[in-house]
Amino acid sequence: MYRLIAFLKPVIRFNYSHPYVLLAAAFLLSIISATFALRLTVDTDIANLLPPTNKYVVALDELKERVGGETEMEVVIKSDSFDDNMRFARELINRTMQLEYHRRGNLYFSRYEFRKDTEVLERYALYLATESEINELLEYLDDEIEQAKLDANPFFIDFEDDFEDDVEEDVRKHSFEDAYGDLIPSEYPISADSTVMLIKFYPTGSRSD
Repeated sequence: MYRLIAFLKPVIRFNYSHPYVLLAAAFLLSIISATFALRLTVDTDIANLLPPTNKYVVALDELKERVGGETEMEVVIKSDSFDDNMRFARELINRTMQLEYHRRGNLYFSRYEFRKDTEVLERYALYLATESEINELLEYLDDEIEQAKLDANPFFIDFEDDFEDDVEEDVRKHSFEDAYGDLIPSEYPISADSTVMLIKFYPTGSRSD
């Protein structure tokens, strides 16, 4: 222990006598370290850790050549008819999910993503709403309740322009539908005009095989 202290005494004395030199050296080392840290890249592909002749790497390369990679394959369907898109999509899904890889004895794709189960979201949509969205929905419901009370009152007479009331009612209704629609995604991955449809197919096996 004493030998270690005696060995470090010159270093301690130098640090005590030249603090600015020490700070400058530390600052310079920090800059150099930060430069190398920014250039650091991490390869997350496990296949790169194995030799190219490894049987698993060869199989993975063959999968990439056949289905475009170990990640999902996206198919875009476009036509002027939503019904035609649906029929084509269902037929494509049925045939694609039956494709077999005879050499391995399994299917090319294990699953697909097309239709979203929105029933749960429809039931619990308000749990996902923001405060402003909830306030907008409550405001619409309050207006509807008030209007229903007025319509049920036999002594109530509306002297205002009925056309303006209808326009205001349509505006409130569309605002409510837009707010509710933001909470519930579309059941199918389609464009706003329903002319473009997207299907995702996922290859059999792990993404890191």
